Amino acid sequence: MAKGTIHIDAITAQTSKHAGMACGDVVLCDRDEHATLLILCDGIGSGIRANIAATLSAARLRTLIQNGFSLRHAVSEVAGTMEKSKQEAATYCAFTAARILNDGSMTALSYEIPPPLLFSTRNTSPLSTRSLTAGKALLLETRCLLQPDEAILLVSDGITQAGIGTRFHQGWGVEGVARFLTRRQMPRDTFDKLPDLIIEEAIRRGEGGTTDDMSVLRALCRPSKNLTIFTGPPNDQRHDAKVAGQLMEMPGWKVICGGTTARIVSDFLGKPMSVTKTAESLIAPPSHQLEGIDLLTEGAVTLNQVYNILDVDPETFDEESSVTQLFHFMHTSDRIHFIMGGSLNPATLHISFKQRGVLPRATIVPLLAEKLRAYGKRVVIEPV
Repeated sequence: MAKGTIHIDAITAQTSKHAGMACGDVVLCDRDEHATLLILCDGIGSGIRANIAATLSAARLRTLIQNGFSLRHAVSEVAGTMEKSKQEAATYCAFTAARILNDGSMTALSYEIPPPLLFSTRNTSPLSTRSLTAGKALLLETRCLLQPDEAILLVSDGITQAGIGTRFHQGWGVEGVARFLTRRQMPRDTFDKLPDLIIEEAIRRGEGGTTDDMSVLRALCRPSKNLTIFTGPPNDQRHDAKVAGQLMEMPGWKVICGGTTARIVSDFLGKPMSVTKTAESLIAPPSHQLEGIDLLTEGAVTLNQVYNILDVDPETFDEESSVTQLFHFMHTSDRIHFIMGGSLNPATLHISFKQRGVLPRATIVPLLAEKLRAYGKRVVIEPV
């Protein structure tokens, strides 16, 4: 698949062994420009000590990978530490770490925890594994290529061991989970319920009780919703047409923030801009129309205003404007690509901009990217 055409939609459900206690399982989901990282750590025992052990291991795995370690190297490092910690229950945990590239290629490494299952509309099945060693630690490696509407499921052993000691003597097992989901033949609009359904069935098999913490992570592959924002003219005018062409070739929604930027794209397309005839906000900058562009508005002020309201409940909006429209585009999108021109706009250096707290493009775009990434968006800033 082409870069940026898929998105991994992660949903988690958890329940603690004892009501009111901390869950001893910890789940993390991180995204960057190239891949989605999924981590499920199961601390030994239950409660706060198990949670601390799982939290520490999950944080260490994420930090190692963020610092450039390969998945295998990071997992091997943490598994090696776990082997040394087996006698220290407070610091020990089992875990799975999975990395899914933007083309759907998935690699998972599991340490003393059930390996992933593959879910689709047709059936669910455990994935084939191969054994690897990392010092004294035994790892299970799983690989697959996810297609749209397929998902991997990561489960803690509280799920697979559900029912042990009751009439299900061997527990539910990964095969049992797979058979349960295959029989249900779930339609697409119920995929979000998968984690809760699995936990509900695990509790039922335990005759209404739980003997361990339970966690399910569903990571669904689906087409990505893409947004490209072109703001600011290129540093070199000779590149204007090239960058405008790049914008028009990008998949998904297209937004232009900036008057000069808009004229560059208008000239490239050979099409005129027109003023939007709907009532305009008294606060937000006006918007315009240009065939092939989903939103066209002013640059620095719009971006600053969107930054200021990005974490606001949209139910509180009392008007629709260029700012609220860009807000909705950003929150609806999975991948946001800023094409940021390097040409300096002298207007943004004027004292009036400073008095109003309007940050220049080169400052506000990275701040927006930071907020959007905190929402789980994949954000790319491309200077031109």
